Amino acid sequence: MASEIKVDTIVNAGGDNDSGIDLATNDQVKIKLAGTEVAKITTSEVSFNENSADTDFRVESNNEANMFVVDAGNDRIGIGTNAPAHKLDVVESADAFGARITNNSDGSQGLQVRTSDNDGGQFIPDLQSSTSATGTD
Repeated sequence: MASEIKVDTIVNAGGDNDSGIDLATNDQVKIKLAGTEVAKITTSEVSFNENSADTDFRVESNNEANMFVVDAGNDRIGIGTNAPAHKLDVVESADAFGARITNNSDGSQGLQVRTSDNDGGQFIPDLQSSTSATGTD
């Protein structure tokens, strides 16, 4: 037999009245911590930090604690780093691609940046002089 638990508006732990799950609006779930909405789930999107609080967002993978990081206070995104120094900062500690952007399914066009000696002759663009060169960084 199926059963339901009905809640009028907010689910929270006893005594913590400014943190919990807000169900006051139909088809919408809000997660609040210390009175601040940190996430909202609707039928069309999941949003984090919609109120522009200085709250970072981090995703871990199997082998990387900082696979994807949003530094909210500095408006930066880090991949492989928890302290991005630029708008988009990609950090790879192993001999591998630092970044790869392609515009077709076989990967033959686009931008590839390699940082190891065994780069296979791929191009590393020189963005300051609008030329390109092969080799390492």
